[in-house]
Amino acid sequence: MDLEVERQQVIYLYKEPVATIYSQIQYHEENLDDVNRMAHWSECYGRHLEKWLWEESMTEQKTLVRHDRLKADREREFAKVCDHFSVRFNTD
Repeated sequence: MDLEVERQQVIYLYKEPVATIYSQIQYHEENLDDVNRMAHWSECYGRHLEKWLWEESMTEQKTLVRHDRLKADREREFAKVCDHFSVRFNTD
């Protein structure tokens, strides 16, 4: 959650917002019916996505991996990770 983090090499694995916000509320043992906490975590995750998907300019290499795509097409998404490290991907 630290937006001050800067890295030149980044693999950014992210989930869709609803699942992420739900997970944060559960992890912090907060009330799922608390609209203020939902708004808080929504804002936090929105800032995080904004930084790593659009705004940041410090990375030399950034690979984006969406959790749902990793689950749906593991080979394709994992190949992106291998490519990030310049490692040949082999499905076997």
